[in-house]
Amino acid sequence: VFPSRIEFTERYEDESALAETRMRNDEVGFVDDALSERQQIEVDGARLEDVLAAISRASGVRILLDKNALEAINITGENLANVQVKNVPLRTTLSLLLRNLDPTLTWTCQDEALLITTKEISHELPSTVVYPLWDLTEADPAAGLAGLDPESIEETIMKAIEPTSWDSEGGPGSVRYFDPCKALVVTQEANVQ
Repeated sequence: VFPSRIEFTERYEDESALAETRMRNDEVGFVDDALSERQQIEVDGARLEDVLAAISRASGVRILLDKNALEAINITGENLANVQVKNVPLRTTLSLLLRNLDPTLTWTCQDEALLITTKEISHELPSTVVYPLWDLTEADPAAGLAGLDPESIEETIMKAIEPTSWDSEGGPGSVRYFDPCKALVVTQEANVQ
C-alpha cells in the first residue's frame, strides 16, 4: 500500500496553512476514494450531462464540464453517451465513457472536483502532491529490514507509471525526493497521480 497523500504547499511554517492543507488532503482523499469505488453502469444514448449528474449523485463527487474546451471540439452536455461496465472503478468508467465520445477527452481532479476536459487542457493543469516515504526509507534493524533507496523509488515510478509523461522523457511531470521531510514531491496530471 502506498503511503497516505498530503497535498503540498510551501507554507507549512504557518499553522493555519497547515490546517488548510490537511483539510484539502481529506477532500482529495475523498475524491481518490470515490474514483476507486467499483461501478455498474449501463448507458445507451443518454445525454452526457445527465450521465455525469447521475454519477456525481451516486459517488458524492462534483463533476464539472470544461465547456469552453469541450465546445472547441464540438462536444456539449447534450451529446449522447454510451458505456456499459460492471464492477469497474469509477476512474476507468469515466475514461471509457469519455473515450467513447471523443478520444481527446479526459478527466482530471481540480478544486476537489472532477473536471471533464480535453487532454491538451489537462496537461496544463498539473497538481503537486507530497507522498511521505519515511516508513519506506528508514531501516528497521530489529525487524531485519533495510530502508529503500529514494532514487530507486523515483526511477521505478517514472518507468512504471506513464513513462513518457515525466520530465526525464520530455513530459510535464516530475518526481523529486525531499530529504528533510523524507517525502517524494510529485507534480503530474491528476489522473496520473
